[in-house]
Amino acid sequence: MPPVSISPSVDTIRDAVAQAGGRTHLVGGSLRDRLPRRSGGKPMPKDYDLMVTGLPMDRLQAAMPGAAPLVGASFPVIKARVGEDTIDIALPRTERSTGARHRDFEVVGDPNLPIPEDLARRDFTMNAIALCLDDGEMFDPFGGREDIECRWIRAVGDPAMRFREDPLRMLRAARFVAQLGFEIHPDTVEGLRRCAGLLWSVSKERIAEELLRLLACADARYVGIALRLLRDTGLLAMVCQPFVASFAFVQKNPYHHLTVDEHVFLAVEHAVSRGFPLRARLAVLLHDVGKPWSYTEKDGVGHFKGHEDVGSDIVRQWMRSMSFPTALTDSVALIVAEHLRPERDIEDKPLRRWFVRLGEAWDDALACREADLAAHAGHVAADAIQWTDGIRARIATIDKAVPPTFSEATLALTGTEIASRFGAKGIEIGRLKRLATQAVVDGEIPNEAEVIAAWLASHAPPGLGEQ
Repeated sequence: MPPVSISPSVDTIRDAVAQAGGRTHLVGGSLRDRLPRRSGGKPMPKDYDLMVTGLPMDRLQAAMPGAAPLVGASFPVIKARVGEDTIDIALPRTERSTGARHRDFEVVGDPNLPIPEDLARRDFTMNAIALCLDDGEMFDPFGGREDIECRWIRAVGDPAMRFREDPLRMLRAARFVAQLGFEIHPDTVEGLRRCAGLLWSVSKERIAEELLRLLACADARYVGIALRLLRDTGLLAMVCQPFVASFAFVQKNPYHHLTVDEHVFLAVEHAVSRGFPLRARLAVLLHDVGKPWSYTEKDGVGHFKGHEDVGSDIVRQWMRSMSFPTALTDSVALIVAEHLRPERDIEDKPLRRWFVRLGEAWDDALACREADLAAHAGHVAADAIQWTDGIRARIATIDKAVPPTFSEATLALTGTEIASRFGAKGIEIGRLKRLATQAVVDGEIPNEAEVIAAWLASHAPPGLGEQ
């Protein structure tokens, strides 16, 4: 059969490998996403993973057109640059566990390893397929094509063995649910339940990365399904232990018709359906973690006074423990602390203060507020989008006068000028700056030096006057 054409860059590599005496195979997600499935469109791959047989690594690297550096600590992979594309190329390999932790395994590359043996080490049948680009031969020893057609996520062989080899695969399974809209095969779900505790061996950074990748997926329904899968298999308890107290927590409140966890999942689905940024989605997932710890009951009605502040502290501590970036941690904790604001009937002055207090995070904070409202009982949720759009329109007028980055540091009248004009010293300079800053935020005066000076002259304490 004639060679299979994938893209100009892949074709170039295939031809170079063939010239050197090797054979090129398309593998992994780049092949999976080209194959037909029972319903829904196929996302065409943006990246290509190739496996080359018949050439040792040094000859393979020498055959590559252009730059082809080796990367990877445990197993070398060529990053071939062809035109505008960077393509990963590896040899067939076997993997052998050498310990209990995620990275404890030995990887051995062998250019003469039979293709099925390489595919046997892979995570799911849908990823355990190879297509020879030289003649179109398909290697599918585990029924991956049929599982793709049926939209199944099924572990290769024994699920428990696959997950013991690499526990991160369990989170990848949930992410594939959200990403592809597939369902996990019952045998593989049982493997997730049995092996959930193994996530202790995976680095916190990798766990956080997989959680963010799941939340970044575009299909709201399947993101919700994936989150419930994590909960029901015990994986979410390993990923986000502070969330466990929310499971099946009945709110006993007329504004809430769902348990805390189901309210949160519905809010996340709303955030995804609206295309909100990833930071907002993460804040939505975490916004009510303080509720179980703040619960009180009066006359049979549940109350959660102060849960936003309790939750903010919990979120900050958890995100630090998971090695999230400091800036993301700080902003998500701030959004959680502010998720009950703006109030539904907020006036302009407190709205201005909220806007400046949130700074550049204000839009994500408003997105979190909308998603939270949308997941309330129907009489609260009915106008969530319309109300939020109204707040955004009001903020658009505020932003023209006071940008979200406004602070004492950007006040048009400096501390030196205040000292010179008013004879102020030490802490009095700071007090006057705070007074003027608040006046600008509240819309009483514009951020203009002379206007600020005149305003301070009429508001300065006795004993201070222009020099």
